[in-house]
Amino acid sequence: MPRRNTKEIILERALGKEAQRGYAGVSVRDIAAAVGIRESSLYKHFPGKRAIFDAIVEEMRGRYASAERALRVPQAGEGDLAA
Repeated sequence: MPRRNTKEIILERALGKEAQRGYAGVSVRDIAAAVGIRESSLYKHFPGKRAIFDAIVEEMRGRYASAERALRVPQAGEGDLAA
C-alpha cells in the first residue's frame, strides 16, 4: 500500500475533527495535534484553517463527480450505434 503524504493526512484528520466538533470548534492547533505535527509544520502545507477545509470540499467534489460518472446509467438512445 502506498504511503500517504502529510497533506492527505492533514485533510483526513481535519475532516474527522470537523465532524466531531464543527468548523468553529476546530483550530489549526487541534488539527496539527491530530496529525502529530507542529502547528508551524502544518502551515507549510496550508496557509490556514479555511484553506484546509476548502481543500476538503474540493476533494469531496471530485469524489462525488467520479462516483456520479461511474454510476451514470445511459438514457434511452445514448450509446446506441447508428444504423
